[in-house]
Amino acid sequence: MGLIFMLTAAALLAAGAAIVSHYAQRTALHYVFKPLATLLIVILALLLLPSTPPLYGWLIVAGLLCSLAGDIFLMLPRDRFLAGLTAFLLAHWCYMAAFLQRTPDPNVMLLLPWLAAAAAVLFVLRPPGSMRYAVAVYVGSIVAMAWLAFENWRLAGAMLAAAGAVLFVCSDFLIGLRRFRGSWPAERALTLGTYFPAQLLITHSMGFSGTVH
Repeated sequence: MGLIFMLTAAALLAAGAAIVSHYAQRTALHYVFKPLATLLIVILALLLLPSTPPLYGWLIVAGLLCSLAGDIFLMLPRDRFLAGLTAFLLAHWCYMAAFLQRTPDPNVMLLLPWLAAAAAVLFVLRPPGSMRYAVAVYVGSIVAMAWLAFENWRLAGAMLAAAGAVLFVCSDFLIGLRRFRGSWPAERALTLGTYFPAQLLITHSMGFSGTVH
């Protein structure tokens, strides 16, 4: 438990350093601390594997590794947005598959509010024609991931995953705003300030057996 706490704290400190280094325009430090924070969460997930059903745990680890690739793509000086989008799309599919392990028969009707939210997000972002379909698939995938996370609400640790999924939706929405509507001073702090807690909450959902409350 002590090591779990230390890794969680270290990941949060690295995330904070990534935010500070961005605003301080210390690019080299930002390139170190942003992937380091995710890498520490990957190590945390590996330590939590014995506490969770194997397939659920390994799918979360796979999602984190895809996220690590996405982090690197999105912070590179050249435009790697589509590569980052693809990496995070794979991450969301991994998380969806993990959550399906705990809810094999989800209530499709409860997906409708999430689809309405996805439509609202696409209306606000209004990506250009060349990216419209890719962004639509991505937004649909992340709201489906959030829906499946909430479908597990009766299982131990599920609310951690659900809270993480909501923060992930917020973080990705902010990235979309920056990409298609322009940045503003607090945007990067809000984006990373929701992204890393999202990953930590989803990862900590592994620390529960998946039994019903």
